[in-house]
Amino acid sequence: MRQFGKFQLLKKIASGGMAEIYIAKQRGLEGFEKLVVIKTILPHLASNEEFVQMFLDEARLAARLNHPNIVQIFDLGRVGNSYFIAMEFIQGENLRNVARTCRKQGKLIPTEHTVKIISQACEGLHYAHTKTDPSGRPLNIVHRDISPQNILVSFDGMAKIVDFGIAKAATQYQETRAGVLKGKYSYMSPEQIAGKKLDGRSDMFSLGIVMWELLTGRRLYKRDSELQILKDITEGPVPPIRKYNQQVPAELEAIVLKCLEKEPERRFANMLELHLALEQFLKNHDLTSSTVHIAAFMRSLFPDKLESFRKIEQAQEAGHRLEAFLFDDLEPSDIYAGGTGTTPARTSQTSLPSLQAQQQPPPPIPTRPSLPATPAARPGRPIALVLVLALVVAAGAAVAVWLFLRGEGSTGRQDTGTETSAGAGKIKVTSLPPDAAVLIDGKEACKTPCTVDKLKLNEPYTLQVQLDGYKPWSTRFTLDSPETRP
Repeated sequence: MRQFGKFQLLKKIASGGMAEIYIAKQRGLEGFEKLVVIKTILPHLASNEEFVQMFLDEARLAARLNHPNIVQIFDLGRVGNSYFIAMEFIQGENLRNVARTCRKQGKLIPTEHTVKIISQACEGLHYAHTKTDPSGRPLNIVHRDISPQNILVSFDGMAKIVDFGIAKAATQYQETRAGVLKGKYSYMSPEQIAGKKLDGRSDMFSLGIVMWELLTGRRLYKRDSELQILKDITEGPVPPIRKYNQQVPAELEAIVLKCLEKEPERRFANMLELHLALEQFLKNHDLTSSTVHIAAFMRSLFPDKLESFRKIEQAQEAGHRLEAFLFDDLEPSDIYAGGTGTTPARTSQTSLPSLQAQQQPPPPIPTRPSLPATPAARPGRPIALVLVLALVVAAGAAVAVWLFLRGEGSTGRQDTGTETSAGAGKIKVTSLPPDAAVLIDGKEACKTPCTVDKLKLNEPYTLQVQLDGYKPWSTRFTLDSPETRP
């Protein structure tokens, strides 16, 4: 336990490449104590002026959100050189743990509860998507990181979205650290992968993935490589839910599949439409679920954790010191660990190849400099380009290189192979941001997006991709067989 400004940090519950998360208490008059969750930004990011400003801007927007289906942000500030967010402490579990616990018991979350939980999440998301400033101007808030980890279900039967505003700052400044990105790919929308401008329908696609997985008990986009995940999301068909769970009515399957349309225009227009469709489904099939029913389900599923929370409540009411109850029954836990860049301490991590921004000495802590809404890349800008390389080789095939900037403001494009003359091949390179130099064996061939043709088969080449402000990336390849390899 240590003092952190007006808070006392009781227990670390998650950590990662961007933040650490603690259960903390805030003391008031007459011995009053309140539990909160504190997310602190790690020192190497707190010393970066641009990231801090993006983080503060997004957190200020998120702090305006006041809805029963969104985890409330109570405070935003700095202690020493550490920036933090103080959030509502939720007695409950995230959807990933709810589904996992059900699977261990050989069952799925009851369909009516799944639908009601998602319907509640729709209410919170619709509120955020349509939030305006005092003058009535839309704030254009999009979560960008909807996943089972970021939907909490309380023991009172309420679904709550966590980590609004954090994902955008993280994707505009994204260090490709081990384990940070791989799991998040599985819940991205096609337009998010392409780097396009996002609206609430991107969150709808992600929520559709969550629904599909809860109703089938399977992962929708769990593949051997990041490339295959991205290709399946952008190109692959969605398997019918009833293939894996014939108990799911066709009406519900159609609702989920509409959320998972590749083109945003083919989905529901907004979260309110999806919410109404889900509620109508429950009515049509005479299925009953409510906060009371979900609360009873949650309490039966996690009796030990519920008892731990009760002890904490009793300690608060009796005026006992909360540090005497160190949440041993609650740890390790990832109830709040679904946010960008945080994982429970016990989680193993894997690496991901990247083209990283050039390193510069950390700038001083900012007061409040103004930044453009979509800043352009420049030397020293600490944004990583995530590189996925696919080699589809042989006559009649090509090499496709995908570069993704995990942010928005540019329109991404996926290039696919086209036929070439016998004995020759070509590569197509697309990057976000564009205008990256493409070099073959040290000679500049073009600037992205572009095509390099007349490449000989069975001959090794060195491919380099260079962009001012980023470390160059290179690889060796040979156009030698009709197969795809990462």
